[in-house]
Amino acid sequence: TLHPAQVGQITPNINFLLSPGGRFAGTITSLGVPVPEVSVSVYSASGTYVGFGWTRPDGTYTTSALPTGQYRLRIAAVDTNGRAA
Repeated sequence: TLHPAQVGQITPNINFLLSPGGRFAGTITSLGVPVPEVSVSVYSASGTYVGFGWTRPDGTYTTSALPTGQYRLRIAAVDTNGRAA
């Protein structure tokens, strides 16, 4: 299921469960165009950084494996020096 998200806004009420060792996967787009080189950071419900992923040239990403829990994802475009743009 696609869930539209707006830059700088929280998209509430997207609930799902992960099996142990689960991963988040998806596609980052802007106006329907895939966005490569985007950092996808994973944070625990308490705000601790716990994992990451990067978008490929087609905008798809898969995060590192995660234990069962509640998480928040943060996406950020990066410049050629690896800094958030």
